[in-house]
Amino acid sequence: FVLMDDASTRAAFPFAFELTISYRMEGGSLAISCEVANPGPEVLPFSFGAHPGFRCPLVAGESFSDYEVAFDRPETSDRWLVDDGLIGAVREPVLRNQQVLPLTEGLFGRGALVFKDLRSERVRLQSRTSGRGVKLELPGFPTFGIWSKAPGAFVCLEPWCGIADPVDASGRLEDKEGIIFLPPGGTFERRLAVRPF
Repeated sequence: FVLMDDASTRAAFPFAFELTISYRMEGGSLAISCEVANPGPEVLPFSFGAHPGFRCPLVAGESFSDYEVAFDRPETSDRWLVDDGLIGAVREPVLRNQQVLPLTEGLFGRGALVFKDLRSERVRLQSRTSGRGVKLELPGFPTFGIWSKAPGAFVCLEPWCGIADPVDASGRLEDKEGIIFLPPGGTFERRLAVRPF
């Protein structure tokens, strides 16, 4: 799939770009390749992220609260609270040297869990009851979101290179946290892999 700039995109985002996303099966995994190219004569400022969502529960007869998100290493991180689509100034502790985050119906009552400093490059959504789940490999994504809407019937595991504006944003694209500056002729690539188990 290819998305390129045109007159309608340039009206809101005045930069040349080409986004290419490819999907292919590799063994038992779905491999997703994402490339941003700058075909224009000016530096391309951009952010990039993925929004994969997974049915939860995956197995008939199980409940949302039978599941957990497991990280490949112990994590200590606060969540940044989202205020009307913007990153608020308030954060609260969520992970304290933990590899597992149990899913509960109330976990997303205050919106998405937004983490800015996770170190894990592999995350699993897994059932404590059946052992079934999906593994997401996400190297090179510095920001991560987890989101569901009550009552939980799905969970989104969202690797990002970039983040929403803060509530006190300057409005200047070059000041945006996590913005990537791609020189003319440059390319930026990230890969994801999803494997059911």
